[in-house]
Amino acid sequence: MDSVDEAEQCLGSDLLSWVEYPVTGQSCYVYPQFLKDQSGWHPIQSDIFPNAGCFQGVILGNIPLDEIAMKYTPIVIAKINKNYLDHNDYYEPSVELSSKYRFRINPLLSKGTSDLEFTSFSKHPYSHELIQIVSLENNDVSFLHPIKEPLPIKSPIENLICRAILIERTDSFNNPVYYGPFIYSTHSTDNNTITISAIESNDYHVLKIDAEQIKDVLPLRDKNHTIRARFIDETCLKPLFDSGNSLDWLPDTKLLEYISRIINESTSITKLSKSQKKNLKQTLRNYADPTNQINFDASRIDRLESIISNVEKFPKIPKNILDTVASSIKPEDIKRILAQTDSPIKQALVNSSTIQDQMRAQVEQEKQKLQASLDALENQQKEARYTLARINNDISTAQVEKKRAEEQFGEIQDQALSKKNDELKKLDQEIEQRKKELNNAAKDYENLSNKEKDLETNINKTIDSINDDVAMSSKLLESKLLNKVVDAVSGTKVKDTIPQTINLLRRTDQDESSLSDNDVITSLSDAIIETAGRDYTRNDIINFMICLTQGYITTFAGQPGTGKTSLCNILAKALGLYSEDDPVSRFTEIDVENGWTSYKDYIGYYSPLTTTYEKVNSTVFDAMHALANEDDQLNAIPPYIFLLDEANLSPIEHYWSPFLHACDSFASHGVSIPLGGNSTWHLPSYVRFLATVNFDHTTELLSQRFLDRSWVITLDPARLDFSENLYDAHSDNKPFHTYSYNRLTKIFGYNDTNKIPSDIYLQFSNLLNICNSNHFPVSPRSQLMMKDYISTAVQLMDIDSKDTGLAPLDYAFSQKVLPMISGANEHIEKLLEELKDNCSSMEITQKRLSRMIDYGQNDGFYQYFV
Repeated sequence: MDSVDEAEQCLGSDLLSWVEYPVTGQSCYVYPQFLKDQSGWHPIQSDIFPNAGCFQGVILGNIPLDEIAMKYTPIVIAKINKNYLDHNDYYEPSVELSSKYRFRINPLLSKGTSDLEFTSFSKHPYSHELIQIVSLENNDVSFLHPIKEPLPIKSPIENLICRAILIERTDSFNNPVYYGPFIYSTHSTDNNTITISAIESNDYHVLKIDAEQIKDVLPLRDKNHTIRARFIDETCLKPLFDSGNSLDWLPDTKLLEYISRIINESTSITKLSKSQKKNLKQTLRNYADPTNQINFDASRIDRLESIISNVEKFPKIPKNILDTVASSIKPEDIKRILAQTDSPIKQALVNSSTIQDQMRAQVEQEKQKLQASLDALENQQKEARYTLARINNDISTAQVEKKRAEEQFGEIQDQALSKKNDELKKLDQEIEQRKKELNNAAKDYENLSNKEKDLETNINKTIDSINDDVAMSSKLLESKLLNKVVDAVSGTKVKDTIPQTINLLRRTDQDESSLSDNDVITSLSDAIIETAGRDYTRNDIINFMICLTQGYITTFAGQPGTGKTSLCNILAKALGLYSEDDPVSRFTEIDVENGWTSYKDYIGYYSPLTTTYEKVNSTVFDAMHALANEDDQLNAIPPYIFLLDEANLSPIEHYWSPFLHACDSFASHGVSIPLGGNSTWHLPSYVRFLATVNFDHTTELLSQRFLDRSWVITLDPARLDFSENLYDAHSDNKPFHTYSYNRLTKIFGYNDTNKIPSDIYLQFSNLLNICNSNHFPVSPRSQLMMKDYISTAVQLMDIDSKDTGLAPLDYAFSQKVLPMISGANEHIEKLLEELKDNCSSMEITQKRLSRMIDYGQNDGFYQYFV
């Protein structure tokens, strides 16, 4: 047999395999050992499946592993329904039992649709094509004649999975000899015994086969290389049958059945002379029935003659013969017997209790068949009616959906055209307005230039008229006042300057180094919960802080009134960045307005006409100017937070563009903001942004480019806790402990020494594979952000209970991947359903997925922001 030496050859083929089902987990391990094609069976080299000759089967459908093991058993025909090999993200070449390849198996899917599918070997057609080799407990059994007594076998009865078997024993020289093939029936499972008989299709003959006559034995081994079963293809035995060297195992009952058929056709059986007896023997020799499937050679004819040697005594001793003959008559031959000419044998057979029992059983069987046919027809009629009703309902539904889709398309088209026309009109108006402003500015500039010349002439005249030094000094002072007059009249400053830097430094507590990581987390948790008046968990607080520390921007989403802006203020207070009683603040709130297209819309810009820097929002302008001049080498400096409130009133990827570019490098390089003129601000790495967005159709959609870079934390409506203590604490506005950026980063930042537990990593990889197989691959940026998040969260969060075991992955996946999923096609619904089936232990993700599926099924469009 040619061997299989490449793993790609196994794709799409039937593989005779041994499957190991671990005690725990949701994966099994498949050891493929023989491939079946049109030319036969081919051994599979184990080294094409590193490292242990197996690949991993990831079980989907939320089915327990023990149920899978009972459904398929260890010996299966496996089939990979993919045209490429799926590599295992967790493959470790240095680990002996690590698997290089992995495929998903979902028993709930229809045949041919799961990436990997199993068929229990005993239920596959190959169980009729292969013959299993078994051994007996007793090596002295003779197979020269049929064996009626039960035979004990060595292997457990439940390991017999083929229709036919070969029995192996050893000869006097301890060489293996094989007998068979036999069909078998279980006699006793307690004693492990079976009853065997020859196969009718082999003319009730069995073979005695020496070991050298069998070459292509198929041994099936488990993971420890122990042989668990041996097989041989039945086609290998055909040449041995053709050689004629076989043992006759035709049962006597078949010979008696043969006699009964001849007797039934005889018209004179009551008295036979010697010549008639001779004629009967001759009839036996020459009898040819086209329906007879038994081949009668000389030895079988001799057996028949010996049985009928006293045939003339049939009428005298009918009981022995007639009972035997009656018991050999098949139920389907009774009608033919009744149609024969009357004879004593026929009458005796008809009167036989055996025949009568068979006739009654046949009548009852026919009645049951008719009733079953009637029931089947009724079921088919019901099913046809149900199918027709369902089809009619589907047609009606499709027609309604088609009409609604046409109406929606028309409305969307009209709205889009109207919106574009409005935008064009608005642009035209802005262009005209800008032209007017430029013309007016040019005229103003000319007028102001003329005024400056006149003023300069007057000043010179004034200076020339003063001879006294004291008077000259007085006039010079007066000239500075004139400069102010010029500024007031023209809006033009004498020099290209930026306002003085303001002080943003806040003092960090001197004892923060003495606090443990747990002390800091507890302090922050108490401060946030105390100020918020909400029942946030410790894991929630840790989640806020990891997102704020590791991400450049963190987005809080939800319905209006869910406390998004309040929570952002609370986080800044809990971090000690500002309080109402302290004028120095490291937290600035930016109210986003509709129509913003550039960062200059909320910071400021350089005006070439006036050669000045114009402040749009003086608070933001001054804060960023101060940050650009702040000494970022100070170890005790706290972070600075900007809040973009209602950030999606304008397209955030436009007005936040320079910061969006810095999302991948902010931690090491900060970000540069060019304002025009000669000034560029370099903001330090400890600057962070928070954003709030509403689930509202009046706002702009968040782009995939932005979502790929931001964490999205969703706030659900919650009842505030108006207990007396919380209310008083909130009203006091008391300052909290202030922490440096370096201290927060040490706790909540990424640390490459932190490792992700295997169960979380396996589930993480499983979810990524589900996204990839459903045509929604997660970007490398988002994958890296989630891995960094999880490696930190597993060190800080509570993951010891059943409900929180996957909490780090639950937060990361629901806040990074789910917000980017949207669409109206069936692939999105399938993706969401499959993710939901595999997130039973991830409460947040389950909740978000259920909401997305419910809204999508109602509206026809699946999205996160609903």
